[in-house]
Amino acid sequence: MRLTLIGTGSAHDPDLPNASALVEGADKTILIDCGFSAVRGINRHVTDPDRVDLIVVTHHHPDHVFGFVPLIDHWSDSGRTKALKIATTQWGRSQLESLITLAFGPLWRPKFNLVWHVVPDEMQVGDIRIRFAPTLHSVPNHAIRFDVCGKSLAYSGDGAPTASSRALFVGADFLMHECYVADDRDAPGHCNLPTCLDVMRECAVGRLGLYHIHPDHKDPMKAAIADHAQVCIPQPDEMFDL
Repeated sequence: MRLTLIGTGSAHDPDLPNASALVEGADKTILIDCGFSAVRGINRHVTDPDRVDLIVVTHHHPDHVFGFVPLIDHWSDSGRTKALKIATTQWGRSQLESLITLAFGPLWRPKFNLVWHVVPDEMQVGDIRIRFAPTLHSVPNHAIRFDVCGKSLAYSGDGAPTASSRALFVGADFLMHECYVADDRDAPGHCNLPTCLDVMRECAVGRLGLYHIHPDHKDPMKAAIADHAQVCIPQPDEMFDL
């Protein structure tokens, strides 16, 4: 399984694209989130319009979904023919369909079928098993776990951990966790570094990647993790093979 980071930034980071990533199994490719500033990076990494089999949406804030319509429009214009699966909540489907209508009117459809999967129901895509658990965010957000051939990758989306998300992360080889601030201050709807480190220890995570960091906390975050060999702050375009 391979993880490719497309964007790692918070909602309005001046330097980094919105948080987005590709997960690849033996023969399937999954896109996590598609925010407004992530689309350029997605298009750079995904040159074949038929490459992505599934888009998984963690939650429906603009920095995670407002690139959806430009993306499927581009793939449609580029000749995609394969049906595209989209995993999201029932409300999330309604929002994405409304965005299509707002952008192009009620009659427009891409030149390929959209197939909807309701989160948090478990799903299987090729050799990739996918499970979900809610986190504490200002809108419903679901953390995701991908398991392939004994290897596991977890991705938090936004929000502080819950008992369910902690259970989802147990034993993960690699956990990408949102970490908005570098100290122990309360950041409503988000996570802080001490909590992320606690999750890593409690859940016996092999390696922890931090993302969606507030711009003012990037340097303090780097300093705070200097002595933690298992912790990193991945950058856009970095790849990790599990």
